[in-house]
Amino acid sequence: MSARQEMRVRRLLAVAAGILAAGWMAGMMGAQDVPVGQHTAGAGVKLYRIAGALTDSVSGKPVAGATMEILTTQTFLLLQSVITDPDGRFSFDPLPAGKFSLQATRRGYHFQAFNEHDQQFSSAIVTGENQDTEHIPFRINPGGGIRGRVTDDAGEPVTDAQVVIKRWTENGGLGEHLQPIITNEVDDQGDFEAWNLLPGKYVLVAKATPWFAIHPSINTREPAAGADLREARAALDVVYPLTYYDGVTDERSAAQLSLASGETAEVNFSLHAIPAVHLTISTPQNVDRYTPPPRLQQTILGDADFLQPVAARNASPDSSTIEYAVAPGHYSAEGGTPPHVAEIDATGDLDFNLAAGTPTIEKTMKVRMIDGSALPTPLEVVLLSGEQLQHRVSVQVGQKSEAQFPSIPSGQWTAFVSSNNLALAVVGVQAGSALKSGSNINVAGNGSDLTLFVARGKTRVEGFATKDGKGEAGVMIVLVPNDPRENLDEFRRDQSDSDGSFLLPNIIPGDYTIVAIQDGWGLEWARPQVIRKYLTAGIPITVPDRAGPLIKLGVPVPIQPR
Repeated sequence: MSARQEMRVRRLLAVAAGILAAGWMAGMMGAQDVPVGQHTAGAGVKLYRIAGALTDSVSGKPVAGATMEILTTQTFLLLQSVITDPDGRFSFDPLPAGKFSLQATRRGYHFQAFNEHDQQFSSAIVTGENQDTEHIPFRINPGGGIRGRVTDDAGEPVTDAQVVIKRWTENGGLGEHLQPIITNEVDDQGDFEAWNLLPGKYVLVAKATPWFAIHPSINTREPAAGADLREARAALDVVYPLTYYDGVTDERSAAQLSLASGETAEVNFSLHAIPAVHLTISTPQNVDRYTPPPRLQQTILGDADFLQPVAARNASPDSSTIEYAVAPGHYSAEGGTPPHVAEIDATGDLDFNLAAGTPTIEKTMKVRMIDGSALPTPLEVVLLSGEQLQHRVSVQVGQKSEAQFPSIPSGQWTAFVSSNNLALAVVGVQAGSALKSGSNINVAGNGSDLTLFVARGKTRVEGFATKDGKGEAGVMIVLVPNDPRENLDEFRRDQSDSDGSFLLPNIIPGDYTIVAIQDGWGLEWARPQVIRKYLTAGIPITVPDRAGPLIKLGVPVPIQPR
């Protein structure tokens, strides 16, 4: 089915749409006082019921007072909404034959669709002949929580602290990685809390600045100052190092917090002020062109955090210098024209000239639609690199259909494009006269400007996943491009519905294999060495350049064990 995020957006229109839906249902089914299954509406339309019980996935007890909704699967039009009774039971009727999305929400539980996986896939309920839709077992997951307090050396609350929380996930097909952050500001007691969290493994870090800290610039220090004055200044020239759960300042040593469904964990942080080290970063100035000043950043759980300087000065007309007061640790610096980058391990006061760093590359990329049509606007080009594609640079495509990157580290990147939720993919890259298929590019200093060729996916593929001749629900369906390494953005996934049917949307023209994997959630399906073993039993399919809006598979896709 479609992504859960889109479902939530469309639910904003559900109240108004529900009024129209009620009229549609009434017109389609006529009077509603005839038992379902014994009544036809209009010209012989048989009606059905969706019913079942909502239970807590941990305790197994009925969940009363929850809101249950059914929506159309294509437009997410809200059709009916009911409240579960004291036994957790719900019922929707009368309904025509078709597919319906079923979802539940209640305070203290996650918003959840039926048989949900990866926070975006679920199984639709299919009504019709020989479909048992009146005994739906819907298990909903209670939300967890993390709360705690941030204090200083004296045990007093640190009221300006932030606590960053991230959860490990296997979504995305490339293995375990950290999800986007949950950042919590503490209150005036130093307390923080995060609720309705999914079960899983979490990492946490607290960051703050001592309220009393003063960082005199190195060039204003007085060598002749007395020992008492120097000691007093040093006592205030302090920082809090990043402090991770459980009490360590090195991210590599950070512990993982395992949180079960419905569990609340308490995590407290004690921050200890330490002497600051001063990093003075210089970069040559280009008198004929604007030169970005030096910037210093540290990585916090995979995200860049740019630091605020304590002083800025021009050491000479052709040099710019920025000074930072930081905790000992690892940092990245960038700046200059052409831009340079450098990795710095700070163990004490340090002067560093970025001219000794590694130059990055300015690169212009032209963007063209492969079919010659006009580019959609706005359009963004995103470059990702790293084992988990964790390094990201992006720019908007300008009026000349060019993406101008002012600073890219050299190396291998994968190119993506995005525009207003359209299904777009980079299917070819041209460097000079050399043209290659796929979306992987090599950024090199002496390389030619690049042209990215983009295709749009408009075709859907319908089919069934079966085992021993019967359809099964909740199976992961993967559309695998013929060259997975070069066409990562052309993968598509779905989850089979209650009758085993599935729908893969917005497919880019090309050659593929469709596989169905039982309990495939969490599998590194985007890695060629992992998905390869499933391809032999899969169903090959070609989506032509001028394919229609829908292709129906003539044979079922066999369900394979993980």
